[in-house]
Amino acid sequence: MPTRPPPDPAGPSTALQLLERSAAQELQPAPRAAAPGATRPRAAATVAARSHDWTQLKRWAAARGLVVELPLSPELVGSWLAACAAGWDGRPRAVATLERYRTSLVHAHRAAGLPDPCSAELVLDVMESARRERGTDQRQAHPLSVAQLRAICAQLGTGVHAARDRALLVVTFAGGFRASEVVGLCCRDLIYDDRGAIVTVTRSKTDQHGRGRRVRLPYGSDALTCPIRTLGTWQLVRGVEEPDPATPLFLSLRCDQVVPGQRIHRHTVDRLVKRGVTTLGLDAGLYSSHSLRSGLVTAARAAGHSAAVVMRQTGMRSLTTLERYDRDPDLTGPCAASGIGL
Repeated sequence: MPTRPPPDPAGPSTALQLLERSAAQELQPAPRAAAPGATRPRAAATVAARSHDWTQLKRWAAARGLVVELPLSPELVGSWLAACAAGWDGRPRAVATLERYRTSLVHAHRAAGLPDPCSAELVLDVMESARRERGTDQRQAHPLSVAQLRAICAQLGTGVHAARDRALLVVTFAGGFRASEVVGLCCRDLIYDDRGAIVTVTRSKTDQHGRGRRVRLPYGSDALTCPIRTLGTWQLVRGVEEPDPATPLFLSLRCDQVVPGQRIHRHTVDRLVKRGVTTLGLDAGLYSSHSLRSGLVTAARAAGHSAAVVMRQTGMRSLTTLERYDRDPDLTGPCAASGIGL
């Protein structure tokens, strides 16, 4: 069985440099027949997250006069994770963040063909202690209700910016899309029919191989929050009657002019949500682009839609994930403890 080649002694010596070299390789197209054990291509967001994690480790080490080089010792890894949990820089990390840090370290050592220090008992004890003390609940964005979405859309006004932003918010909500999914859409991914439109999501966080999924966008009862009418308005005001099928559906704007071919960034959705809830007098820190996705799940479940219908719309693969997104479980309906003779 092929073995992983040893690290290049003439290559970079620090952990960050090794990670950057690995990241650069991961972003290249994968060979058609990769050898067993070869590094697989990763999503750009994954590579960026791992690079960020190494930067965090270097900051902590530099503050203590330490040089970070592979292989790391279990003692150093345990100390760093414990310091992050305690908030050495004033920001205590959640358990989910600590898990991601640990995964980045595991990946870097495996990529370099080095023993994994994260499987040591000392490191596992640090992680278990963090789980007991901090819990494992993740901070979740508050869901945006349909009424709140409508109020935000009403305040956007008129013009090309308003048309794009309104369509972006409504389509993201109605499709239950992640921000990365909606900004990745092209004109060819949208097909209209008598029931509304069908959107093809060609790639997503849970579909890195591009199998794709189709999502139905229906007509709405209110023009402000109707996915089809808001999309139609945006496509009309952007001034291109028959755009190239490969043109991004949502384009960047500069001075109220469309920037041809320039796709918006996923953070645009986040900024729109935060700006919108601020106008409603809400705390922007509690909301994000995920508020649209969780808002759809919460509203759909409250309207009586089955878990299967909601999972098909959002592309979720498990009931556990769905339940995490449903931020307003029905506590007024049947109860498991009722009618059992208590």
